[in-house]
Amino acid sequence: MNKYPSKFEKAPRSIVREARYEDIDRLVELEFETFHDVYEGGTFDARAVRNMMLTRLSIAQELMIVGEVDGVVEGVMACQRSNKGSDDVKSWEETTNNGTLVGTHVPDGKNFYIVNLAITKKGTEHKLFDQLTARMIARFVEVRGEEAQLLSRIPQFSQWLIEQGIDFEALDNDEQDALANKYVTVTKMIDGKERLYDGVLRRYVEFGVKPVSVLRDSYNDPSSHNYEVLCIFKNPLPETLKRNRIIARLAGRAIRYASNHPDLLRYLP
Repeated sequence: MNKYPSKFEKAPRSIVREARYEDIDRLVELEFETFHDVYEGGTFDARAVRNMMLTRLSIAQELMIVGEVDGVVEGVMACQRSNKGSDDVKSWEETTNNGTLVGTHVPDGKNFYIVNLAITKKGTEHKLFDQLTARMIARFVEVRGEEAQLLSRIPQFSQWLIEQGIDFEALDNDEQDALANKYVTVTKMIDGKERLYDGVLRRYVEFGVKPVSVLRDSYNDPSSHNYEVLCIFKNPLPETLKRNRIIARLAGRAIRYASNHPDLLRYLP
């Protein structure tokens, strides 16, 4: 087998598109593959996850998107709309009705809430995070959304605590909260640059998302010690342009086009 592909061989093709019902079984696999640390202890129930995904897709519809690499789904992002502000977001379970979106999705809501983002290692290597995020921003801009909200995991928090020699369980709640708030600002040198220590939070922040608060016990996630960071993303269009339906639609379509042409994403503001 030739280790070095010739110039005639095609590079892997990554695309994003709306999710379909035939994707569900793959999305169940992807859920466990990317969140296996959350499901430690044998709590993963494939049938329950499948039912949740089916319900979620039936409600979210075009707001549930997937990323493919050479025809295989390697990433998914789902979103719901609501009229709740970021101050109203207390936990993932409450905000999404345990991920089903039943009773929490408001089809004409002014705000977006990112329900989940799961990408395999292969998907990450092919920059599906950028493509999926751009595709969802396109829809956000098209419908003239006000604010997008998400709860980011901080799964490397436990690793950082070990490196610092900190016995987290020996601390009281106030001390634990103070450490969690400190951690989300901790940086390290990566590729010659000071970047956030936590890889998951770093991906969001470097895409223009702003962390606003740290929430305790908002999601069952041992690696994050059950903390999540509430983040927001404002509509990038100036207010005068955002009010114009035609301009908003055209801007959204341009971003949508760029989402399937990764070389163009670097030109987005």
